[in-house]
Amino acid sequence: MKEYYNNAFSSPDTLKRIEEKEKSPQIQEKLAAIKEEMKGKKTETFDYRLLIAGFIGLLLIRTRYYSLFVIALICYFKFFKSPDKVDHDISEDYVDGFVNPILEEIFPGTKLDYNDSLGESDFDKIFPRAYSYESNCHISFADEYETQIFNLEAVAQDRNSKGNLVYRTEFGGQVLLMNFRTKSTGHVRIVPLKYRNDYGPHMDISYGKIRDGEREIFTESIEFNNAYGVFATDELAAKKILDPNIINIMNSWIGRTALWLYMDEDGLMMGFRSWKDMFALPSKKSEIEKLSLSGEYDKVGMNLGYYYGLMDIIREKL
Repeated sequence: MKEYYNNAFSSPDTLKRIEEKEKSPQIQEKLAAIKEEMKGKKTETFDYRLLIAGFIGLLLIRTRYYSLFVIALICYFKFFKSPDKVDHDISEDYVDGFVNPILEEIFPGTKLDYNDSLGESDFDKIFPRAYSYESNCHISFADEYETQIFNLEAVAQDRNSKGNLVYRTEFGGQVLLMNFRTKSTGHVRIVPLKYRNDYGPHMDISYGKIRDGEREIFTESIEFNNAYGVFATDELAAKKILDPNIINIMNSWIGRTALWLYMDEDGLMMGFRSWKDMFALPSKKSEIEKLSLSGEYDKVGMNLGYYYGLMDIIREKL
């Protein structure tokens, strides 16, 4: 799919510049200092759970359950209690040391606030019936469209067969937003379908049903119609978006990453369900030690190129 995504993210020159910057003795010295500072941010407070476990052990020492207790304690230390774990917030060090130098090579002037987010009303455009959101890693690119990207987790509320409330994560991945005047007189929504049958399109709870004033739009591609639902109050804008090239691109994403889209007169928003955080914070000292500029870019560069490129192609149609 590289032919669709010719941009700064997917360019081999970007990775080359990052690797060359990383080889600089000054950068190496700076990164080593930041790593040491990050690894030092570890909680050293006494773990009262060990005191409770010791008391339980004394109570069980002469019972048949003592051996099970010992096994559970060993499993706790092996799989859950790790001296390698970093418990304090290291987002500022990580952003300043590793993320900002990467972004500066892609779009100089780009701003990042790891703990910033959009308001719920903005995310409601793309997930109108979500119960709650968890968002981080807000990047504002210094391009002409003020493109923004977030890590987002959207949780839906539903009732099970017994009538009890249940909560489940329906979206985990990235949301991109481009701000520009689209000349649209309404909105267009595109959502991945769970399935389609004689009763119509079936989608995740968080996306909701067809709203008042919307009309479902169909394309000539049966594959596309079975994978996506298109609902619009501006039919002309929907037809501009869904040209054969974009339909082919979106069909190529089926089974790889689910896509959401919302477009109105103020801009374009897209969601990409990757089930992974972009620029995820390391949680262990061993992970911190392995950090590198090129390594962190390698984790996100290809997807950023795909996400940004697809949005840019759609923007050109509006």
